[in-house]
Amino acid sequence: MALTKAHNRMITGSPVNVLDFGAVGDGTTDDTAAIQAAQDYLETIGRGQLVFPQTGNSYRFSALTIESHYIHWLGEGGQVDLECFAATGDALTILKTVVTIENIRITADTGTRVTSGNGITIAHTESYTMNRVDLINVQVDDQPQNGIEAKQAELFYFRDVWCERNGGIGIYFHDDGANIGINCTFINCRVWESVGTGWKIQNQVGFTFIGCESLKSGGAEEVFLQSGTGHQWISGDIERTNFTGLGIRISTNFCRIVGGTIQKVLNGIEVNSTSNTEIINPRFIGDAGTPMVTGVKSISSTNVTVHLQKTPVNVTTPISDSVNARIQLFTQGQIKNLDVRPRRQTIASATPIIPDANEGFIKEIQALSVNTTINAPTNGNIGDTLTFTIIQDATGGRTVTWNSVYKFNVAWSDAGNTASTRSTVQFISDGTNWRQIGQQGVYL
Repeated sequence: MALTKAHNRMITGSPVNVLDFGAVGDGTTDDTAAIQAAQDYLETIGRGQLVFPQTGNSYRFSALTIESHYIHWLGEGGQVDLECFAATGDALTILKTVVTIENIRITADTGTRVTSGNGITIAHTESYTMNRVDLINVQVDDQPQNGIEAKQAELFYFRDVWCERNGGIGIYFHDDGANIGINCTFINCRVWESVGTGWKIQNQVGFTFIGCESLKSGGAEEVFLQSGTGHQWISGDIERTNFTGLGIRISTNFCRIVGGTIQKVLNGIEVNSTSNTEIINPRFIGDAGTPMVTGVKSISSTNVTVHLQKTPVNVTTPISDSVNARIQLFTQGQIKNLDVRPRRQTIASATPIIPDANEGFIKEIQALSVNTTINAPTNGNIGDTLTFTIIQDATGGRTVTWNSVYKFNVAWSDAGNTASTRSTVQFISDGTNWRQIGQQGVYL
């Protein structure tokens, strides 16, 4: 009996061709069984390459699964379309390690695939971290939920991966409540018009993104580096068209943003409740009609370092820190300790007065109409300075009592506090007390 091509490949160990197992690839025939049979054969020998030749249109399928290690799916002659027509469920599920998908486009029959399911789900059924899943020149389009979702990823490598018009998150990596994924690399990858966040990296460690893009997503942010630690976003491009939402939200420690462009968003980068974040020379570009509100916004974070040598364009506030009021800024190679608090806060007459160090380093108490006590400041940091200007009302004669945290070189004096006069005094914080700098300016 003559050997078929499939039998010959089984014997020689050469690449397996889906056409030899009955696939047609005409855009009409259901090729699910043929493709899965070819993949199942590779699983019987433990490894191998599955080739998808370019044919008339696309290989239509309902769902496919890779359940063997050391598998390589290859679109032959360029990117080959695999069109999923199932209304629900994940299109391609990868359950084993050391798997490469190359020159493949996972698309959807938009007439039938409308209910739920990811384009590619990378997970596992055993108690180990998924490692060495490589996607090269892969595109995932028009899926009901996430484009690519990966759980417990280790040493993944994505190059030239595009996820477009998916109904959830474009690319989503998380830990599935078990082990933390580590050390994955993304080069020249793109997410475009996802309904949710473009990229969400949750509870992972040491991910690197080089030349990646997130464009026109519909979530609250384009890129969300959430929990975990140690990510780098290098020379990326982030853009929206509706002038809302964030470019990058960082809520994990030891992250670096290097270069790249962030434009047409409400706020560029938000660093929220983190430590040791470094932002090196990104370009912030707002729209002339709808300026970007803030370039870098720090909330409850410590050790935030910003290097800005490219002047933000159409950005109202290049740097803002709403809680700690401390960002270390490098500009043109020079280091500055930048105090990003408002310069002056006006305070209405009251007793007591409770200064907030974040609301301005000049406290101007206007038209003091009662005798008052000035309490200890809130939100103060070592090295903060506060300058108080006390302005008497049209009657005058109002006295001021200071909390014991204010340490005077010479005791405060209410002498000369006649109508509409003012006196000024300045303090610096040592972390516990506020010590007077120089002498009180007498009421004039």
